[in-house]
Amino acid sequence: MKKVIFIGTDAIGVQLLEALHHTPELELALVVTGQDKSMGRKMLLTANPIKQKAIEHGLPVYQPEKVSAPESVAKLKALQPDFLVVMAYGQIVSQEVLDIPRVECLNVHTSLLPKYRGASPIQSALLNGDEKTGVSLMRMVKAMDAGPVYAQFKLPIAPEDTAGILWERLSQLSANEIPQAVIKISENSLMPAAQDESQATYIQKISKADGEINWSEPADLIHRKVRAFNPWPSAFTFFEGKRLKLHKTKVFEQTVDQPVGTAIELPSGIGVVTGGGVLELLEVQLEGKKRQFIQEFLNGNRGVVGVVLGES
Repeated sequence: MKKVIFIGTDAIGVQLLEALHHTPELELALVVTGQDKSMGRKMLLTANPIKQKAIEHGLPVYQPEKVSAPESVAKLKALQPDFLVVMAYGQIVSQEVLDIPRVECLNVHTSLLPKYRGASPIQSALLNGDEKTGVSLMRMVKAMDAGPVYAQFKLPIAPEDTAGILWERLSQLSANEIPQAVIKISENSLMPAAQDESQATYIQKISKADGEINWSEPADLIHRKVRAFNPWPSAFTFFEGKRLKLHKTKVFEQTVDQPVGTAIELPSGIGVVTGGGVLELLEVQLEGKKRQFIQEFLNGNRGVVGVVLGES
């Protein structure tokens, strides 16, 4: 039985944590995760989903302020793990930490490396209109997402996939595939291959401001943004001074000689003139209101046609 320390904070790693825990050939000796944070209106100190799941299974949890601090390194080293498995942890890991495991320090990244190294691989695959994405299992090195790759598991991107849907599918894919890959590495039956640096691309963290729609862009690009920024930070525009979130849209093949951003009537509802084509609005949410299908929204906002959206 190989001893594993799991290191992660984001909820995308919960299913992998469970899968590692339920793999007979592996002993999950410790879960390292981020510190509790104040959340909600009452700012109550709240454990992240990784900690909650670890406690549910009776697993020991360690929440260092810095995992690379000397006392943290000493604690992890004392366990003499065979593997560290890292997924969406949110801290830079020092070489001292990387050197701890007897076999390997592994990182799980939700892209097909060397594509989309960095903080927003799921959104980037949607923004760029990729037909597939996946999970890469690599040796962790100090350079960001640059280590040699042991295995990649591919996933087709469906036309209706949003970042939230892909997030869930990639979480499940990791849980299905990574534990057995770790076992194969321990048996020397899976070897790493260096990444092709000439094909490497780097991406930045998504911000709230990225969600604001520029109607001079083509409809297909805006549609990809709606999918990529769902559920966060949400694609949005402005209607009569209020923020209007776009939850679901469709590219409507039509050329209209009106200013970009103008709301126009379509046979099935409302579209918006863009820099290339028309974007049909299917589900929206006006500031202070609930999410609505477009017909519900139009019932309460009959003066939409002719309005230029985006003028705050």
